[in-house]
This record gives sequence, structure tokens and C-alpha cells, in this order.
Amino acid sequence: MQYPVMYIRVVNKGRRAISILNLVKTARPHRWWEPLKQVEVPMGSDLREYMEEIHRKSVSHFAAIRLAEDESFEVVFKPKEFPDHFIFTHEDVVAIATRLFVEDVGGKCYSVRNARKHLKELAAGWEQLQELRHSEAAGKDTQPASSGL
Repeated sequence: MQYPVMYIRVVNKGRRAISILNLVKTARPHRWWEPLKQVEVPMGSDLREYMEEIHRKSVSHFAAIRLAEDESFEVVFKPKEFPDHFIFTHEDVVAIATRLFVEDVGGKCYSVRNARKHLKELAAGWEQLQELRHSEAAGKDTQPASSGL
């Protein structure tokens, strides 16, 4: 069985370099985001010194993805990752993302084309995975124990 995969590709079509920072998700009235790049402490470096350097500079300097003219960046989401990335659970009501944006370091957001359609497909793939897991678990519960005879 094949499941849908969502690819988000950001391409710099302008002449100047751009720096992208976050993937912004919305489900009215909620809005949340995650960085497109995780800040990692280099191996062998002193954490305290590294944090001080981040403090002296801008966090976006470390977390932004810089794209020169005609360069691109791509991120892939699989159905099993759907809840971790696209379901908002920080308030009383659970919200599922309906729109996606890519945010640059200046705070300007750019809409992800066809996000609604692809989010629905990814959610459907996740639901299929859940149903398959439940049916497999139910099948294991109803199978008779085998004897070693």
C-alpha cells in the first residue's frame, strides 16, 4: 500500500539572496510554527560559549537557511509524521493545520501552493496508517496461540 508524501520546495527566483526561517501553520484562529533547520551545537564545542555566541548574534543567523539566486530548499513530510508537525495541541481545542507558509527572517510569510489539498492527502494517509495498525493489533488479539506440537 502506498501513502502520500508532501514535498515543500522553496526556490529563490529573485536576484538577491533570501534567508528562510520557519514553516508557519494556521488553523483559524491558531497559528504556530517550527524552524525549517534545527540549530545544532558543533561536536567538541563548549555549550556555554556557543550559547553566548548565539546571544551576541541573531538566532536567525544560526537557524536560517540562506538561498542564493535559483537555489532551492526542500523538506519532506510522511504520513507517520503528520501529528507531530501539523496538529496543534497547546490549548483546549485540537486544531489541524489547513494552510502553510514559509517565513523569512524579516517576518514576511509566503503561502505554500496547494497546501490545503496536500495537507488533506497527508492526513488521509495518516488515518489509513492508524486503521492498518488497529486492524493488525485486533488480528493479533483474535489469533489463537500456537502450540509447539
